Amino acid sequence: METLYKKLNEIGVVPVIAIENLEDAIPIAKQFYDNNLKIMEITLRTACAVEAIYTIKKQYPDMIIGVGTVINTEQIDLIKDANIDFIVSPGFNPKVVQYAQQHNIIIIPGVDSPSTIEQALEHGLKYVKFFPAEANGGVKKLKALSGPYPQIKFMPTGGVNLKNINEYLELKNVLAVGGTFFIEKQLLTQKNYEHIANNCVSCINTILNCKVEEIHCNNTSGLEAIFNLQKQNIMHSNENKIIISTNNIKRYLHYYPNAHFFGLTIEIKEKLK
Repeated sequence: METLYKKLNEIGVVPVIAIENLEDAIPIAKQFYDNNLKIMEITLRTACAVEAIYTIKKQYPDMIIGVGTVINTEQIDLIKDANIDFIVSPGFNPKVVQYAQQHNIIIIPGVDSPSTIEQALEHGLKYVKFFPAEANGGVKKLKALSGPYPQIKFMPTGGVNLKNINEYLELKNVLAVGGTFFIEKQLLTQKNYEHIANNCVSCINTILNCKVEEIHCNNTSGLEAIFNLQKQNIMHSNENKIIISTNNIKRYLHYYPNAHFFGLTIEIKEKLK
């Protein structure tokens, strides 16, 4: 169980997807899988959602699949044999939480207040969804909740986008964020799946926020222009390394575990908050 939460934290973002047509299920999943976001929360808001979940998990068994918008126990019965990794509910329903726990299914229920957080604690939960995030006070409210509830980590969802995603991820009580911004319906109706890949790349680049700080190598010719660095940031040496800063080292290593750059060893440092 803790392994999943650790993985969610390393990834940082959970794409929240509503699949309207079953024929789109595999092409959509492929875009996420091939572009280094091997995780999806598929919501039970559409007629084909359950079949799409089974289909995707069969095609991509190592992809982390969550099931969203779970609001009753009957829905759990529909997906409990799909080998899913977790379920998410928009609110806190004790009956749904208890049923999931009885079936050893990880559940991240929705909370929006101290009262619902305390219900989660009563059920032995430490990880919850904060929904709807922006409409419910966003970053400011999560900061306020960190005081009385330091043992709780949140997955804010609703209104999170590439402009504010790092404000949420910088909070110590945020596990990951849920994002609904990966799919543009108009493009999807045209069977344009490439925009999903572009959004995956943009999202990863945004949350990592990498910057080349220094280069140490024995051939410095032209590097200033290539990396847009000042001359003093390029040192002639035999170390042959590149120093990169990022928002989160663990998250960087998740996405680029064996990174190398033009034969240079990569040294990573975390940006000061």
